[in-house]
Formats: sequence, C-alpha cells, structure tokens
Amino acid sequence: MRHILLILLLTTSNIFAQIQVGTGFNYQGELLDNGAPANGDYDIIINAYTNLTGGSQIATPIILSDKLINNGLINIEKIDLGFNSYFFGNEIWLELTIKKSSDPLGSFEVLAPRQRLSAVPYAVKSEYSDNTEFAFRAGTAERSLDLAISSSIFNDVLTFDGTNWGAKAPLWSQAGNDELFANDKKVTIGASSGLGRLSVASDGSETYAFNVHADSGSEGFFVHQNAGISIGNGIEPPAKGVYISGDVVQASNRDGMMKYMVRVDCKNQGSSIILAYPNTVQNPLTVTDESVAGRCTVHFPININNRYWQVTPVATNGTTIANCHTLNANNQLLCQRKDAGSPQDGNIMILVY
Repeated sequence: MRHILLILLLTTSNIFAQIQVGTGFNYQGELLDNGAPANGDYDIIINAYTNLTGGSQIATPIILSDKLINNGLINIEKIDLGFNSYFFGNEIWLELTIKKSSDPLGSFEVLAPRQRLSAVPYAVKSEYSDNTEFAFRAGTAERSLDLAISSSIFNDVLTFDGTNWGAKAPLWSQAGNDELFANDKKVTIGASSGLGRLSVASDGSETYAFNVHADSGSEGFFVHQNAGISIGNGIEPPAKGVYISGDVVQASNRDGMMKYMVRVDCKNQGSSIILAYPNTVQNPLTVTDESVAGRCTVHFPININNRYWQVTPVATNGTTIANCHTLNANNQLLCQRKDAGSPQDGNIMILVY
C-alpha cells in the first residue's frame, strides 16, 4: 500500500470570537491508496514529535477507528494534542499511521514525511497558565490592549520572585507632570512635591535628612533634622548652622578668605617654618636665610603679588617691628625683624589674604 498525504491545517474558531478558544485544530488533506483516491473506512493513529525525523514524542497518541474517507478526501476535526510547556514557541511535527479498517490482519503504514504544525494567529486563554493570574484581552485583531494581574492597582509594577509574578507599589512614583520621571524637571524624595530640581524632606525618623559619604568612613556631608550642616563629621551642629571638621581652603585666585598663615623663625642662619596653614604636602611653604640677622625669604606655592599680607613680630616688648616686601619672583616675601632699630633674629607671623 502506498499513501501520499497533502495537508492543510485550519483553526476551529474565528479570531474575533468573544468565546474562549480551545486547543484543538482541524486536519485536511488527500489520501491516495496505491495511486488511486482512497475510499472506505481507515484506522488512523496521530502522533506529535519534536523533530522531522527521530526526536521525542510529546503528546498522547490519538487513535481513530473506521474513519470514512470518500474519494481520497480526508477531514479530521478537533484534533487536540493537549497543552503543555513544550507547545510554547517550539516546532511540532505530526506523524500519521494508517491502515484499512476492513483488513484486521494488515499492518499500519507510517506516512512520510512528517508534517510541521504551522502556527495560526488566534486569541487564547491558555489552560496551561494559572487562570487566577493572567488574563489577555484582545480588543482588536491587531493588538492586545490589557495585561491584568490579580490584586493590582493603578501604577503598580510587576515583580518576579523566581516562581511567581506579583504586583507591588513602585519604589519611585510620579507626582504631577513636573515631578519624577519627567525629563529636565524635578526629583522629590520624602515628600509628594518639592520646590527645587532636587528636594529631600525628613519626617524626623532619620538621624540625617541628607547624607553623602565618599567611602565607608565617617567623613561626609550631613544635613541634620534641624537643617544644620556638618562637613567631615556627623556631630550635631548649631541649628541651621555649619560645622566643618578639618581645614577650609579657598582657591588662591578668590578673595574673602585667608590663603596662608605662617609663623617663621627668621634668621641669617637656620631659618625655619614653625607653623603653616594650609600645610600643603605637594607644594609646602619654605624659607631661606639671608645675610643679615633677623632677615629671611619666605617662599609660597602661588603668586602673591596680587594678594594682601600682614606681618607681625612675635616679641616680648614694644620696640620690636617686622615688615616684608615682594621680590622679583612673584611667590616670595623678603622679611626683616628689628628691635629698637637693630636687626634681630626671632619669630614673625605672616597672614596672606
């Protein structure tokens, strides 16, 4: 017996139908028996496989007895292979095995090749998924409009814990057209709205309303509950005041703050820097001797020609004076200490603004 099979697969439901669509489909084709259109009753076994040849069987066989075939036309309605996880996105191949019903001693013949089950667009609520979790609703044939999950509300986000999907309130939310998630607008933390591009509010339950750390140490920037600010240490500052732990240095080209404070032991031999602020490491303040007692040259890391300075002697009587003036080098002060008009070795204080 020789059989040739031509196949056409059709869905059983209209895609615009409002009723639930099942997983069955129709199978149509032409069967030739020894080159002639088949007629009569035939026994048919339908199997599904993962590949064109070989592969694994993925569904329970469907057995049809005494299926009437008239003039070679075969029509099998509502073939249902069930619905399991393999059916999502994988190819499925149908294999038919057939024999004459009137020949009980005859053997079944496998029709080759297997036929690939083609996908046909349709709307489906799958029995494989949990009916209480997801519902897909097609408002038009072109697109799906809604994805709903039980117990969710407006603006919830879907989360996955590795097993199940759930709905949770978002960590970030939008408050008006000009708040979070609006480009080039405002971000507000701890309140529903803010006055600035970045607003941080505290309800008093935190130690700090705002805190920035560069590392895991204690140094950082702290805005306390009372709006006081600490820099470099988290101690409680005065109300709405500022506490700074460490040195405060202003850029050398700006006015309004001390640039250098230095105490120098000024001598014609063995001059030294006793104290200096800021005590810069990369470019420290230095001093060199001059040939006269009480005279020395102090070297600064920056140009001080356009700065202001004040010189004071460190003395035990009222006859000691000190003064400094710039040299041709723009980062040096030549200083002299005198007592009763005569050069005298000793300490002087220099303040540079």
